[in-house]
Amino acid sequence: MKTLKALLLLALITLNIYQLSAHALWIETAQTGKTGQLQTVKLFFGEYAEGERDEIAKWNSDLASLELWLIKPDGQKEKLSTEARTSFLQASFTPGERWCLCVIRCPQN
Repeated sequence: MKTLKALLLLALITLNIYQLSAHALWIETAQTGKTGQLQTVKLFFGEYAEGERDEIAKWNSDLASLELWLIKPDGQKEKLSTEARTSFLQASFTPGERWCLCVIRCPQN
């Protein structure tokens, strides 16, 4: 009887751990870019480690209002226009300086 209880408990714990995985947001872009040339970034939502990318139609409603911002070395901020694709949001910009940073922001309602 103890063995049966132990197996049942192990199965229950294993099932719960499997269900605890969480989705993530991530940005993908080319590894290298050049000053003055168009750079495209893609924002995905899903299970990165498993290669799962959810379709935008399945995203939570608050994710549709995400904004992508470009922060330049001098601190200037530029909001990027996003275009919805099947499984990602896409934005493009042309870097005018040696480096910049792209960040995600969810506006407050």
